[in-house]
Amino acid sequence: METFNELMQSELFGIKVQTLSVSLGIIAATLIIRGFIANRVMDLLSRLAGKTEVTWDDEAIEAIRPPFSLFILLFGVWSALKILPLPETPFHLHYAINSVAQIGIVFIAAWAAVRLTAILENELKKKAADPDYWLDTHLVPIISIGLKVAIGIGIFITVAQTLGYSVSALVASLGIGGVAVALAAKDTLANFFGSVMVMTDKPFRIGDLVKGDHFEGVVEEIGFRSTRIRTAEKTVQVVPNDKIASMIVENLDRRKDKGINMRRVNFTLGLEYGTTAEKMERCVNSLRDLLKARPDVSKEGLLVYFTDFGPSSLNILVQYFITTTDYPEYLRIKQEINLAIMRTVEELGIATAFPTQTIHLKKSE
Repeated sequence: METFNELMQSELFGIKVQTLSVSLGIIAATLIIRGFIANRVMDLLSRLAGKTEVTWDDEAIEAIRPPFSLFILLFGVWSALKILPLPETPFHLHYAINSVAQIGIVFIAAWAAVRLTAILENELKKKAADPDYWLDTHLVPIISIGLKVAIGIGIFITVAQTLGYSVSALVASLGIGGVAVALAAKDTLANFFGSVMVMTDKPFRIGDLVKGDHFEGVVEEIGFRSTRIRTAEKTVQVVPNDKIASMIVENLDRRKDKGINMRRVNFTLGLEYGTTAEKMERCVNSLRDLLKARPDVSKEGLLVYFTDFGPSSLNILVQYFITTTDYPEYLRIKQEINLAIMRTVEELGIATAFPTQTIHLKKSE
């Protein structure tokens, strides 16, 4: 026993064997905990996650498993080194080890955060693939990059503070520089936030036919600065996204929504003033019956009424919806109906009006 005590009190490289033994014991215990307890905990969490219907929790547990294992190893080695009487000259070893360990923990946490961000990005891509979901696929990379930049900034600030640098002065200077950059690039930032609004609100998608102030055409591309629209003349109009976000945009393709799928026809039919009340009533009823009899005309919103005594005609309002959104088919049906209306008016012996003026001259006595 005395020999063992003497051995424990002896020194190796200037450190008592007893202290070295405790340090090595901590490292051994760390390896056991890392290889046994940590895996058991993660396996238990994996089994619990496997009972849920979603898959992201299983992926999240697998993502944090390597960083968690490395954290246990780093913390154990750090604890083992802290009890050793290390020299303080020519530099303080304990301070250096503490700094390296703290920085290592920060990077491990950042590693885990980046791995979780990748899982979040995949989940958001799945959600954004649904047309009815509020998120657009173009926004997913922005969210992912923003989270990674935030992680990077957090690492930089934490490491700088750990090394003893003053972060407040740096943050203040970055704030002043950020204001200057924002003022210089206000148009670019306005377009960027406009594009975020367009992608979030989803007033239109790529391939939609849209109409707005000074533009009409098919959306070809939604960028982070502008939206490109292919016009009927096959030219391309580039509209800044901040303008789109602040203007009224009509999505003409929303006629194709479920339960709608129709295009409206609205015009005024003018008959000459020689038309009698009886003929007018017969004409209105005949036109209404004509439209109701057609299977390609919706019964919803069908209006045929004698509405106005115009300056040069008796006006009949005609409004109906053709049950197709295909433009050539819409024009074909509209032409058939127009010809049928002309034949009906002709059969009733009524003439359509055109702008005329009747001047009555009074003879002087």
